[in-house]
Parts: sequence; C-alpha cells; structure tokens
Amino acid sequence: MSVTWDDAKRRATLAERGLDFADAEMGRKKNATAGAWVDPDDAPELTDAWFDTADYYEGGKLVHRGRPRSAAPKQAVNLRLDPDVFAYFRATGPRWQSRINKALRKAAGL
Repeated sequence: MSVTWDDAKRRATLAERGLDFADAEMGRKKNATAGAWVDPDDAPELTDAWFDTADYYEGGKLVHRGRPRSAAPKQAVNLRLDPDVFAYFRATGPRWQSRINKALRKAAGL
C-alpha cells in the first residue's frame, strides 16, 4: 500500500491529536457508507491550521495561492552553446541559466 501526501498529512494531524490513523480510517470508511457523520463530535475541528489549507473563493471563483503569474514570463528555449561557454557558466554554480540571460541582455543592450 502506498501512502499519498494527503495520507501522510492526515497521519501527522491525527498524531498531533493523539489519534491512531488506522482507527480514524475505519471510522471514515464506516461513516462514508452511511453518507453522514454518526456523531457531531466526529466533525473535524476548525482550527487556524485547517483554515490555512482551505480553498478560498471570491465571487464563486477559486483564488489561487502562491506566487502570482508574471506579466512577462520567461520562455523555455533550446539553445546550442559552445562547450567552453557552457562549461564556464555551469561552473559558476546554481542559477547559471539566469547569468547567461543577464549576459545576453547586456550584449543586446537591454
């Protein structure tokens, strides 16, 4: 049986509450067949952490979280470079592609 990210997150949340994942799964499966919660105490606790992960809708439209889309996103291209040029930039470490971009902008006068 593989464990998904959601299962791992659920296990961690249950562990914080002192509950066992297997017991909770049995209760969820039992309650899922009934179509409703058996006991209102089975409802999830509405904590700040729960609201932090909840979806947010504005005017019926889902508001996406995270970094906003760039007005001018970079384009992925295939570029053939001489081996020595490639080796030079690659040897400079992480973000070497950004340094190539900066050098090309400078050469183009942008």
